[in-house]
Amino acid sequence: PAVAAARSWAADAELVYLENDEPLGSTGAAPRWSFLWYSPALEASRVYSVRDGRVVVAEMFDLKFAAPPLGESWLDSDAALAVADERAKSLLHDAPGLHVAHMLLGRGAFQPGQADLTTWTIVYEAEGEPSLFVVVDAASGRVCRTWRG
Repeated sequence: PAVAAARSWAADAELVYLENDEPLGSTGAAPRWSFLWYSPALEASRVYSVRDGRVVVAEMFDLKFAAPPLGESWLDSDAALAVADERAKSLLHDAPGLHVAHMLLGRGAFQPGQADLTTWTIVYEAEGEPSLFVVVDAASGRVCRTWRG
């Protein structure tokens, strides 16, 4: 539904960002996801929030730069989460309440020096611990980097 809605808004719309709008389940599924699209012709961005196969929010988004489109193919959230979970559990194996807080799919933002790389960034939270960020190459499934903060 987000693709059809975006293309009806702008034929040249490119998907630039995807993030869960509601808490993630253990398999990386969320009831609602936000899709951010950018139109080079309109020099404008629009966000669509999708739940149960229906667009529930559609509005313009004031983005101050031309965001790069996502790569052509990428892992689904469940596959990216499986890879990230393995790394997170090896780093925070005994942290109480370890859970996924956010998943976002984007290009270049969290992988310095590789602006063309589309990645999933998975953010974990645990009681009394700084957040753990795990960046996974969305094409290969390889963990690119991790950091705490």
